[in-house]
This record gives sequence, structure tokens and C-alpha cells, in this order.
Amino acid sequence: MAYLGTFQRRVETVLIEFQRSRTYWKELNDEGFTTASRLVNTHIQALYADDLGYWHPVLRQAFPNLMPRYEAKMAARVQQELGKLQGTVGRMDKQYTKMRTFYRELRAIEKRAHDLAHDPNMPLFKTCPIHVFGDRVQQLVQMYESELASKRLLVQGALTSVKSQQEGMALLSVWLNQSQLHDDAIAEFQAICDAELT
Repeated sequence: MAYLGTFQRRVETVLIEFQRSRTYWKELNDEGFTTASRLVNTHIQALYADDLGYWHPVLRQAFPNLMPRYEAKMAARVQQELGKLQGTVGRMDKQYTKMRTFYRELRAIEKRAHDLAHDPNMPLFKTCPIHVFGDRVQQLVQMYESELASKRLLVQGALTSVKSQQEGMALLSVWLNQSQLHDDAIAEFQAICDAELT
């Protein structure tokens, strides 16, 4: 049973790193929301260029290239914000990749522990066997995978094809609320970790 302490330390380290990735993901989500909001607002402002009622006729006569210049300026700003948001999603993808790596590491530890102990239900810390941690982390990784796919869809076109403020608010709500991440499952996992590791 001397190997039990080694497995405990390795699992604890993996779970701490997994928590760090989740925390950084949340920070990136907040950062991305701010950028996505600017992107949607800029895109909606760019739509004003198409509305002739927005431009006073005297202004259009005095500056005949005003509308095309405004369109070009707004298109550049949309692309700039879109680039920032793509960068944020890229960093979220890296966090997701780390989470997947931590999951695979947990499963490798679980396999090694099972090979040595021959008892898959032996508690690793207090009451939970190691496979409970692996199963819960797998569930969370799948949720983050779905959420990342949702964010990619938003970035690949939904946020830059908004036609109204209401549509923009709905899409921003999807970004902010992260509907693929189930709070109850995350809270349950955190409660298990808190109970087992303290």
C-alpha cells in the first residue's frame, strides 16, 4: 500500500491543475464576453451605413465618399474585434486541451492503481475510489467540449451576422451563460473534491 500515497499526490496535483484550467476558462469567458459585446455593437453600428435616413442629404452631398469610408472603417473595426475574439477562443481551446490531458492522466493513474491494488473500489482518499474522479472529470470535459463548440459557432459567423440589438443580446447571453456547462454537475464535483482532499 506504499504506492497509495504516490497515487494520492498525483491525483491531487491533477485535480488542482484541472481546477486552474477551469478558473482560467471562466476568466477567458468574461474577457470574451466583453470583446463579443464590442463586436456585436460595432457590427450593428456598421449596419447604419446602409440606412440612407441615417445620413443627412446635405452631409452626403458635401462628402460623397463619407458612406464608403464609414463602411470601410466599421468593417476594419469588426475584423479587429473578431480577431481578438478568435484569439480568446483559441486560448479557451488550449484550456480545453489541458483539461483533456488531465482526464487522460487521471485514467492512466486509475489503470495503474487498479493493476497494483486489484480493487477498483478501494478509496483513494477518504471514501471515493479513483474511478469516481475519472468519471466526474470525463463528464466535465465533455461539457467544456460542447461549450467550446458553441463558442466556435458564435465566432464563425453568428456574432457578425446580427441584424438587431435583440438578436445580439440573445447571442451575447448564450456566450455569457455557457449553457453547456451544468452548474449542478460542477458544484457536485467540487463538493466531492473538497470533501475528499481536505
